[in-house]
Amino acid sequence: MNKNKTPEFSGAFASLCSILTDKNIRFTTHAEEKRISLSIVGKVASYNCNFLVNDDDSLLCFYLRYPIAVRDEKYRASACELITRATYGLPVGNFEFDFRDGEIRFHVSQFIGSFPLERDVVDSVVHAALRAADRYFPSLAQHLYSGVTPEDAVYTAELDYHSSQVQEPSPAVKKPAPHADPPQPDTRTE
Repeated sequence: MNKNKTPEFSGAFASLCSILTDKNIRFTTHAEEKRISLSIVGKVASYNCNFLVNDDDSLLCFYLRYPIAVRDEKYRASACELITRATYGLPVGNFEFDFRDGEIRFHVSQFIGSFPLERDVVDSVVHAALRAADRYFPSLAQHLYSGVTPEDAVYTAELDYHSSQVQEPSPAVKKPAPHADPPQPDTRTE
């Protein structure tokens, strides 16, 4: 393993190492796997991450792993439901759940083809993963530690999406109160 040293590679893997070095990001290369590992601090958690470049340099994959795993098997099905609900409708990337150990990660892939790997591509892959991870991490914690249902936890994470669908009632037009006759004195005789 090399720390921040560009290995003797060409293509996308070497470009990725160069881009990360230029951004002053600390990382570790795993040259035999064409993998780079690093840590990223988001708004709500710190994440261990991996970049992978496939053998023919045509695909860049980014994996961001949550700092907690669902160790208790009785919560794995409901945690899986939560990440499935979170993934549904995402324009980029997806959550993945490992039933063997309860690990949850977010995965984004970008087809590079024969084009050189650009800094903007790396930035957009990382940004997409970090945004999704930060949005839904509190939902997972609410579910695991506070008993919030997966549906409610995801709904809460997506309140900004749901707010655009809420129809505010139109303000009621106040009509003047009908004139009531003044109360009449009681004229009954007993």
